[in-house]
Amino acid sequence: AIALFYSAHDHDGLGAAQQWMAYSLVAYAQEFGVGRDMAERAIRNGERAGNPLVVAWARLNLAQATLRVGDAVSGLRAAREAEATFRRMGDPQGEMASRQVGAEALMLLGRVAEAVSVYSEDRARLARAGATNGLAVMMLREATGRIELRQVDIAARLIDSAVTLATASGVRGVVISSQHYTRGLLDLERGDYGSAIEHFLLFKQGVGPTAAHMQLDADLRIAEAYGRLGRFAQAESVFTRGSASLDRMRTSSADDREDVLRLLSGLRYDTDTDLGIATIVGSFVAAGRIDGAFSIAESERARWLWILRSRRGAMARTRVAERPLQERMLDLDDVRRALDGQTAVIAYLTGRGGEPTTLFTIWRDGARAFVLPAIDTLSGDVGRFTTLLEGGGTATALGRSLGARLLDSALRVLPAAIRQLRIVPDGPLHHLPFDALVLSDGHRVLDRYAVSRAPSVRLAVAASPAPTGQRIVAYGDPVFDARFGLPRLPGSADEVNAVVRAAGGRGEARLRGAATASTLRLGSWSGVGVLHLATHARVEDWGMLGNAIYLGAGPDDDGRVGAEDLAAMSLGVGLVVLSGCRTVGGLVATGEGVQGLVAPLLEAGAGAVVVTHWNIRDRSLIALMTAFYRGMASGATAELALAQAKRASMARGDSPAVWAAVTLIGDGTVRPLAPMASGASASARPTATSGRRRDAR
Repeated sequence: AIALFYSAHDHDGLGAAQQWMAYSLVAYAQEFGVGRDMAERAIRNGERAGNPLVVAWARLNLAQATLRVGDAVSGLRAAREAEATFRRMGDPQGEMASRQVGAEALMLLGRVAEAVSVYSEDRARLARAGATNGLAVMMLREATGRIELRQVDIAARLIDSAVTLATASGVRGVVISSQHYTRGLLDLERGDYGSAIEHFLLFKQGVGPTAAHMQLDADLRIAEAYGRLGRFAQAESVFTRGSASLDRMRTSSADDREDVLRLLSGLRYDTDTDLGIATIVGSFVAAGRIDGAFSIAESERARWLWILRSRRGAMARTRVAERPLQERMLDLDDVRRALDGQTAVIAYLTGRGGEPTTLFTIWRDGARAFVLPAIDTLSGDVGRFTTLLEGGGTATALGRSLGARLLDSALRVLPAAIRQLRIVPDGPLHHLPFDALVLSDGHRVLDRYAVSRAPSVRLAVAASPAPTGQRIVAYGDPVFDARFGLPRLPGSADEVNAVVRAAGGRGEARLRGAATASTLRLGSWSGVGVLHLATHARVEDWGMLGNAIYLGAGPDDDGRVGAEDLAAMSLGVGLVVLSGCRTVGGLVATGEGVQGLVAPLLEAGAGAVVVTHWNIRDRSLIALMTAFYRGMASGATAELALAQAKRASMARGDSPAVWAAVTLIGDGTVRPLAPMASGASASARPTATSGRRRDAR
């Protein structure tokens, strides 16, 4: 049908056929990437034909595809656009469906109260319409949100009503199985852990052994219940048993794609986001079982890394090769052996809904763990702190308050010789510039420590496979496609030329017409130690499709380089510098961190990535970057060169708005540039006219 409509130049019929194809691909074939592409084609043809209903249904298909792979931002945006169109067109069925997809996205984003409000309103609508099965399912969804909001009495009534309604109407099915999972969550909140275990076991029986992801969800909650009861050996055993089937998939090949897609499309793993892991780990630490706590935490980090990597692959427009993770999980002894006497790892594990935060502190001769307050009590202060710094404030009092709550316990046990901190953040802590926190003696963390970050403990201590390079390649001041509405960045040409000079002139400055996306995608990186990208970047928290950097366009290329494009590259460079605006955002996943642009670059072979939390004035950024590159050109590691550049910025009187904005993520021990020979040239070699001006960015 699509081929015939295309031949007939019938955009209306073509859009409708593509919309149905997108629906089939997403709902039945679980081909999310191809379905996404088909939905976007349907939207374009529906708009061209002036058919708003085709556009609305295609947007809903797009929302469903993106949500199934955890992209809550794109899912919510598309669902709300579809909802608005359906409302204008007087289509209550489409409006209701859009609202439900939007509510799932809100749950994933942690906006539970908003999701509960949607469920409550739609429950009343379904009751008036007599939609019995949909009403029972809606009650269970609302009950899950009420439990997280600790409205246990309302949740209990909703569960009972859902079961009564489903039983009386003869539509038991999923409601009878799912109610046991929801009742288990309710029992955990009430403290009735024995009953919770019974309900999760009944849920496992109901869904059957083939639903690997649902079996895992239930086992993790059973392990939480055992941990709360103090039965730690059983908790660890259940966690290991529940992880086994998923770990087999994680280390398998693409032959198991059906099982992988079944996992990827299981939304309970997202809407019940932490699955009690933070509580399990916290209970182990409280009982002094630090080795077991660390093992569970790192296993969960590795599993999330694999899930998110697989989801990105599932959303690619074309089939991409699977990259199985076959690394052995590290234990505490492994981590300690990998550290020198001046370096420590500080790793956090957080939960949601009042669960505790666990802090692991590991150095060469020891390891300690601490249970901190729930991250819910800190996230507001983290946001205020970063906002104050970005605005040019010092935020000393708030920096001290956060330092006391997040770092003091760890720093008290570390030897005096420690000078490098490798921090593995979690949840809202990914947005926190740790080196701007204030110590008990009134000094900033940066005064005493060089700080880098990593998505996991394994990556925090891994030796970089990237060889030392001889030169850098730097992109700046691209000619953007007018469709994106991006302002020119003339000041970025100054930055690019400055960093090439600071590296001894060993490299090239690709400016204006030479700073194109095609040269980035198709470039050869042999001998390149640093790839520097001074351009616009778009990164969305809990988003996936919108994450991209923007370079110059070509005849068949709009200049947008998405996360999937970056992950598909074969870089092998020591360092990538994203000197863009708001490049450190990204999907913050439990234990795995910033996934927007950093993770794809690390997957592509970069040893480390330097990013910015917020935009910085041109002149200040150029001075900091120049000092950073001079340090690396002298042979310093990336983490030490960055710390020295930041300290020089502080000594010049720059506010934390300048030096606290820049962060290194990945292997801080990389030496991306060979030491500069005596008498080396200090001239940059631009590949196009820069058109330099002193404009602010």
